[in-house]
Amino acid sequence: MSLSVDDVKRCEDAEANDAAAIADSLASMAGRSVASAWPLAGGRLIITGDGFYVNRAIAVALRQPITKDDFDLLEERSRAAGVLPEVEACPWADPSLLALAAELGYRATWFRSVLIRALPAGSASTPRSDLEIRPVENDRDFAAWREVTVAGFELGSHRQQEIARQWGEALRRFDSGR
Repeated sequence: MSLSVDDVKRCEDAEANDAAAIADSLASMAGRSVASAWPLAGGRLIITGDGFYVNRAIAVALRQPITKDDFDLLEERSRAAGVLPEVEACPWADPSLLALAAELGYRATWFRSVLIRALPAGSASTPRSDLEIRPVENDRDFAAWREVTVAGFELGSHRQQEIARQWGEALRRFDSGR
């Protein structure tokens, strides 16, 4: 399967919008007032708090250049929440993203994930027949999902497990509100 640049932008937008909705869900839970989302350079800045999975700008500069004011907002909101400013860079982002980030002293520190990439001409992908992807539909499925998440991300400490529990609860609230 190949995707157009417009498809990639829709995927990035969906990730940003889902993360923003989960931040809203977290904010509605007792004691999670730091969680919030803001528009930023055509994408979203999502802050969920120290130790939580999403504290970064997502889908930025896909349809417009990013500006110094955008980076100022990223830094201001991140600092207020006690997290480092982070930008998830899409390969199809406007060149201003990497240029301005470098000018301001940002650097790539790791790759969160590589979900979409260009395939060489003539290549084909065959899905694995032993892999099943299905929605979480009940409490038993949800418990299994949380257990895999905790194990897969090596969330061994009590604090990390509590974060996974709160994130899972926010996801459950988000999913039930769709």
